[in-house]
Amino acid sequence: MSELEQIHGSLLVPINTFAPLPFEPTKQILVVVEPILDDSGNACEYAATFPDGVVSISGDTVEQALQFLKEQMVTQYEFLESLPRDRLGRIPRQQLAALKDVMKRKT
Repeated sequence: MSELEQIHGSLLVPINTFAPLPFEPTKQILVVVEPILDDSGNACEYAATFPDGVVSISGDTVEQALQFLKEQMVTQYEFLESLPRDRLGRIPRQQLAALKDVMKRKT
């Protein structure tokens, strides 16, 4: 992964596992990872985004941004799933549907 950090541009990165979290992908999940540049044009952080689920987060490294994104996807899934469906607005319903389309709880 350290080689990916040297690239100044967006990358598509697959999520193949949520381990050690109790979730698993149900199909290939591609997320966008892009550097956040400082005033000198150097990457100071990395943003990882699951666009379909409207989930995005940053970290100091590519690996950290990906781990934080996985954790945020699980947190968002569990939170939205815990609410009564009639309490979810259009966007949260779409977000939950997108998350359920690509991941599930391990049984």
